[in-house]
Amino acid sequence: MMLAVFEILIGLAILGWSADRMVDNASDIARHYGMSNLMIGLTIVAFGTSAPEMIVSIIAVLSGSGALSVGNALGSNIANIGLILGIAALIAPLKLDKRLCKKELPLLMILTIGAGFFLLDLKLTWLEGLLLLTGQGVFFGLLYTISRTDGALEPQTQIDDTQQNALESQSAAQEVAQESSSNLPISNLWIHLAVNLSLLLLSSKILVIGASTLAELIGVPESVIGVTIVALGTSLPELAATLASIKKNQHDMAVGNIIGSNIMNLTLVLSMAGLLRQTTVAAEVATRDYGIALLLTTSLFLVSFFSLKKGHLEKWNGAFWIITYLLYITYLAIQNYHVALN
Repeated sequence: MMLAVFEILIGLAILGWSADRMVDNASDIARHYGMSNLMIGLTIVAFGTSAPEMIVSIIAVLSGSGALSVGNALGSNIANIGLILGIAALIAPLKLDKRLCKKELPLLMILTIGAGFFLLDLKLTWLEGLLLLTGQGVFFGLLYTISRTDGALEPQTQIDDTQQNALESQSAAQEVAQESSSNLPISNLWIHLAVNLSLLLLSSKILVIGASTLAELIGVPESVIGVTIVALGTSLPELAATLASIKKNQHDMAVGNIIGSNIMNLTLVLSMAGLLRQTTVAAEVATRDYGIALLLTTSLFLVSFFSLKKGHLEKWNGAFWIITYLLYITYLAIQNYHVALN
């Protein structure tokens, strides 16, 4: 058992470090080829922070641990809102970006409901995985529209609310991107990216092996390990990015990071459980875990919608999300303690 725990800790440590470095490398490469700072922040950085979940999911499915993959996707969305966004809202009254609330957040809500519909029969098929993956195309379509809007701005043109939000997001993305600036030649950046990606793959494999072994030894279902230990570990990049955004007073980036990451968890992570190999889903995952993910996502959607006039989230919102997350984790611990006794 100690070996399994050691593998999990080592896997999580290398996973968090390599994911952070990969985001920096990808941002430097993207800037070298002339991508806008806004698109870097909403695509490359968002993809980078979701890369651990995606790679863990792929390796888990190919290793025959599809339940771990589904648990990882749902658990990461639960942790992102219940824990990370909850902590962020407690630290500061998070400002709301109107564009995120009117476009990306409704897309996240639709994808979450769609995922629940696919889980009703307790399995994910190739077609269902493909349908989830198309949501990523819709997401990129929204980002493309935003990039065209940003590019159309003229210096003397009057700026409306939507354009102002886009400019603020672009400024935030620029600050994030500048942190990872590098003077290395482009060839060296590609080499560093390849090395960090290799470390990401290796650490993900170690994490999956350790988590699966621990689940078998203590008699806990893989799905439970997926929605707790693995999900929290793979959410470390989102936690780092969110706290950094708050420190710089870029609250819209903090909320946008969570929304973008959760969209990718459904479209690029959960979809793998159906695309690569049909996965059977435990009833508890389709009801208990998905139910909590739906509750937190719906609460974020409603709170953001009704808080638009105020322009920010309040601390009690964060308290609600954290309490919900802690109650959920406590319930899992008590439930599996009784199962282990029996």
